[in-house]
Amino acid sequence: MKLRYCMAVLFMVVFTANSFAQKEKLDIEYDKKTDIATVNGTQVFKILKETNASGTTYTVQSLEGKTLITFVPVFYTDSREVSQSNPNGRKGYNDIVFEDAPDVKADMIWFGMNQSIKMIYENHLIVDGKLDVEAAKLFARKQGTVNTEKRLSAR
Repeated sequence: MKLRYCMAVLFMVVFTANSFAQKEKLDIEYDKKTDIATVNGTQVFKILKETNASGTTYTVQSLEGKTLITFVPVFYTDSREVSQSNPNGRKGYNDIVFEDAPDVKADMIWFGMNQSIKMIYENHLIVDGKLDVEAAKLFARKQGTVNTEKRLSAR
């Protein structure tokens, strides 16, 4: 009985350790001076940030400066979103424009530079300084255009 208990505990320890080992820890950095995103010590792409009256546009480029992905701000009002903290019902999100695949549609809410770098990296959208069109298509199918659909049905 004791041996069976020890084996069960050993199995659980090995299984738990394996689960943690398989989840890759990403060390993400963004240099505001050079606009370069680094993952696990390797420079992966640039993200340029341009803010104007209509919002903040983020442009993802290869390290050589070729534009690959653009996150374009979209704002709208929806009476269903009116609250004490949002009296105008203003909502916002970003349309994702894949430069080498303009027919691929997706959108998302920008949750910050590090989260966005992680999303681009984990979905393999940029490989060897180029947009992976097949990865972009898969990402678009998973991510969808839920924010665009909400905007289109806004009251």
